[in-house]
Amino acid sequence: TFKLAIWDTGSADTHTIAWDFGDGSTTNDTLEPTHVYADNGSYTVTVTVTDDDGATMSDTLVVYVNNVPPAVNLGADAMLDEGATITSIGSFTDPGVDTWTATVDYGDGSGEQSLVLNPDKTFVLSHPYPNSGTYTVTVTVADDEGDLGSDTLAVTVKNLVPEVAPISGPTSAVRGQTVSFSGSFADVSPVQSHAIEWDFGDGTFLTFA
Repeated sequence: TFKLAIWDTGSADTHTIAWDFGDGSTTNDTLEPTHVYADNGSYTVTVTVTDDDGATMSDTLVVYVNNVPPAVNLGADAMLDEGATITSIGSFTDPGVDTWTATVDYGDGSGEQSLVLNPDKTFVLSHPYPNSGTYTVTVTVADDEGDLGSDTLAVTVKNLVPEVAPISGPTSAVRGQTVSFSGSFADVSPVQSHAIEWDFGDGTFLTFA
């Protein structure tokens, strides 16, 4: 908000007022105009007062508008089963008429990646987690002034129990005879290691790591 006071020795004069806010915007005939600057920078505000005899006087004021960094919102923390993919929509706000770039780090050692920003200031997070654990996702948005905004969310990936297929092998045997069995299992995580233990029911065990 700007305020203007007028002194004129011609007490019976009337006046017109013209404001130029320095960013291409103008307004007229008000002593206290309000103006919002869309972008940071320095702007020269000029006010011109003209009386009804045509006499004109102007004054200027320089306004310095600071940049505001982006504010990023990733939403609530997430919980997944191992092997699942996080799919989430985040957003950011910025009052300036800037341009922006963004990166995401999914916290699993895959490194920082560029992130596509939509025109409505939203973005999509999509990343598979093959192993259980807790991971911190970090999104950073930079504006064209170099100011940064970031937010994090925690992704908790639950371990799933391996699925063991039915054992195949003989259902009867002769005492002292060696018999063979086979089995298999599946685990949605391709990166976990496993230990296998066979219990033959007669007090003997075999363990494979």
